[in-house]
Amino acid sequence: MIAFTVPGGGKTIAAVVGVLVVYILVFHVFVSDETKIRRIVETTVDGYNAPDVGDAIDGLADDFEFLSAKGRKIADKQEIRGYLAGQVLQSRDPATNRYNLTLEVIEDSIRITFDDDSKTKATLEFDAKGSRTNRDKVDTWSASFTVRVEKGDDGWKAKSAQLAPGSKRPTF
Repeated sequence: MIAFTVPGGGKTIAAVVGVLVVYILVFHVFVSDETKIRRIVETTVDGYNAPDVGDAIDGLADDFEFLSAKGRKIADKQEIRGYLAGQVLQSRDPATNRYNLTLEVIEDSIRITFDDDSKTKATLEFDAKGSRTNRDKVDTWSASFTVRVEKGDDGWKAKSAQLAPGSKRPTF
């Protein structure tokens, strides 16, 4: 076992813990619900692009459903987890061996509408585009989505995502 002492170490640790507590309180108390909902989108996109399947699906409720434009269920959270894990393993550019899928949400397209004054349910609408690079060829897609989000004991989570009418299913 290695032991070391830091002059004033107790005060340093107390200061770090104090800063963390203040950060957590500020985030949960003073950050708006709209910002928290936007962070779901950011975390999902960042996780998809990393690729980190855990981060990509962290904002999904356990009973999440992905729906077609006509409202038919395409996949649940576990099916999406499996699909993304497969994508991570299979989506490598043969020339560079780099992950070759990207996802981007068009920031200006994000619209959040709360269902009522209680602010426990909301609709999130946005446009997204993605690409797959394979050697020198880039395939792209774009689609619009409507996401239902709800605030529970574990914060805001996406309950469902649906392709907007007229959108084609993304070719992730």
